[in-house]
Amino acid sequence: MNKVIFVGNGINRIQSDYSWFQLLEDLKKEARVDREVINGNKPFPILYEEIYFRSKKKYDLKEQQLLDLTVSKMKDMKGNDIHSKIMKLSKVNTIITTNYDYTLESSVASTFHTISKSKEKSVEKIYRITTCNEVKDKQVWHIHGELNYPRSIVLGQNMYARIIGRIQDYLSAETFLQTDESWIDMMFKDEIHMLGFGLDYSEVDIWSILNARVRHFNKMKGSNTIYFYLYSFTPEEITDLETILESYQIKVIKNKIDEDPKKFYERILEKLI
Repeated sequence: MNKVIFVGNGINRIQSDYSWFQLLEDLKKEARVDREVINGNKPFPILYEEIYFRSKKKYDLKEQQLLDLTVSKMKDMKGNDIHSKIMKLSKVNTIITTNYDYTLESSVASTFHTISKSKEKSVEKIYRITTCNEVKDKQVWHIHGELNYPRSIVLGQNMYARIIGRIQDYLSAETFLQTDESWIDMMFKDEIHMLGFGLDYSEVDIWSILNARVRHFNKMKGSNTIYFYLYSFTPEEITDLETILESYQIKVIKNKIDEDPKKFYERILEKLI
């Protein structure tokens, strides 16, 4: 069974202070609604739509402006030691990421090639189902879009909803699990290691796949294992996310008390060498 690393924004934040909250604040300022939009407990996709709708009505804002700002804020992000270690793992050739930037690719090479794994489809410029980047001997799947294709970037609720539709179409296709042309197949077939990923409840596309997996878990031959590495400032406490993931037949592994994020991720990767 192949090993696959699923990388979230937590890896970027080891050496970068730029967070989703800061991106949100920048988007609000670009849209000139920073005094009107109250963050509260709203999920990020909903907040994004509120920013866009308010500014569109008041200033005739074009959504492309928000996408362009996102690209400009992230295009200069640099990889760190953890990115490099992930890309140099000898037993891992596939990396799935929800990040838009190229910190993984740039940690080992200055160039890469974007390809479609489907013989019947070209490189996808919007919805990323069968498109990945090849860099040296690795494949990097940017499942929420990437900077070179701004229209592919998933920010708002509208894009999440559309992606779920595409995922459901793929899950119901006759070719599902019969090929290796999509990262979706891997989530059901391979050994998945999810790290630096918060799995917020707004990540409805990922939750829909995990849901489908557990519903069909016992019907599949050689069901796969998913490990979720949960970093917590209070690792001794049981969290809501932890109990949910366990019900989804996902193995949760937490950090040690007083173990910082970088040490936690390094300890994980040492076991995957």
